[in-house]
Amino acid sequence: MSVADLAGTQEDGLFDAVVQHWAKARIDNPLQVASRLDDSARQLIAVGGILEGLLIAVFTFGKAIDNPPSDYVIAAFLSLLVMSACAAITIYTQTKDLGAFPIYQMLRQPGPTRLKSLDREVKDWCDTLGKVVALKRGWLTAAFTAFIVSLAAICACTLRMLH
Repeated sequence: MSVADLAGTQEDGLFDAVVQHWAKARIDNPLQVASRLDDSARQLIAVGGILEGLLIAVFTFGKAIDNPPSDYVIAAFLSLLVMSACAAITIYTQTKDLGAFPIYQMLRQPGPTRLKSLDREVKDWCDTLGKVVALKRGWLTAAFTAFIVSLAAICACTLRMLH
């Protein structure tokens, strides 16, 4: 028996439960994705801070102080700063409107109108959350790209110092 077969039978309660569970899972998923993107951005910021500290320590306390910072070190610092900025924007990106007032207005409406309003509000909220997740994913991709560039610059700088 498929889920579609449950509609219009004595098992309407089961059908309603399946629909409610599916809807909850579909609504919760974008929130979990946004949370994981924020966590990834926080980890990039922490790793970037450690790398910046190590670069400063190497050039301040190591033998590298005799050599002026090369183009690779400047590239590493700049890309780590860009990475931190993009990761911070990832965390900062949130929905502009929590939708509290439209929900309040919807709850004040009579029954049949309320259902149409609920449908519209859920669709608008899902669309907004989808856009926020896409923005977060884009900023995190930019942060990760800058992180890779900084690692390449640090490796090049390390190889240059060894020779």
